[in-house]
Amino acid sequence: MNAARFARHLIEDGVDPKLAQPLAEHLAEEIERAVATKEHVELVVNAIVTREVQQLRIEMHQEFQRFDARITDRLDTFENRMSQRFDAFQNQVTQRLDSQMRWMMSSMLVLFLAIMANILKDVLR
Repeated sequence: MNAARFARHLIEDGVDPKLAQPLAEHLAEEIERAVATKEHVELVVNAIVTREVQQLRIEMHQEFQRFDARITDRLDTFENRMSQRFDAFQNQVTQRLDSQMRWMMSSMLVLFLAIMANILKDVLR
């Protein structure tokens, strides 16, 4: 409402016209100040909320980066352990195969020598 309207309503309600005009102007100014204050408060609150939301986003992003680094470290550690275990297993299998291969070669050599001995024995008779 504007001051003239306030003054008219005040005069209709029985207020002296000389008092109604200054009182209406004062009421209009107070209402305008209250509206301006409310708008200012809304702007300030919006700015604070926006700043807080930005800060939360930054904190969440940093926390995600720390979490990602921890997970990456754990996966790297796990991968290294598994690689070491596989290497140890592979070495063990290779050693066993080498041992079995040597045993088989030795057995074949002994068998070959036994066959040759039998052939020589038959030839020399």
